Amino acid sequence: MDQSLTRLRPSDRHGTWVLATASGTRYELTHNEHGCTVSRLPGQTEESANLRRDREPIRLLGVNTVDEQRTVTVGELRVGQRAVLLLEPLAADAVYTQRVTTPVVAITKQKAVVGQG
Repeated sequence: MDQSLTRLRPSDRHGTWVLATASGTRYELTHNEHGCTVSRLPGQTEESANLRRDREPIRLLGVNTVDEQRTVTVGELRVGQRAVLLLEPLAADAVYTQRVTTPVVAITKQKAVVGQG
């Protein structure tokens, strides 16, 4: 049985979690003993543009959410709110890269694949 959540603090839980967003884009967040990464899997809608390094694991530095009133919650992802992903720098002159999603519609733990922890 899949484990679904309404909120997630990625730094507190090892494993792989899938965030589904309103645009159809999915984000796979993996947290293990080496840290956190995120892979973006774009949806098939106009709202889901192609971005640099789609489908590649990118080091995740932090997460936040922002609600309709623009209130930010640090370190947590929530269903119904936009995720703010702070990533390793994707440009040579950047300190970090920030990506903001459409509202998160589901957070689900991905089942472990045999041979993976």
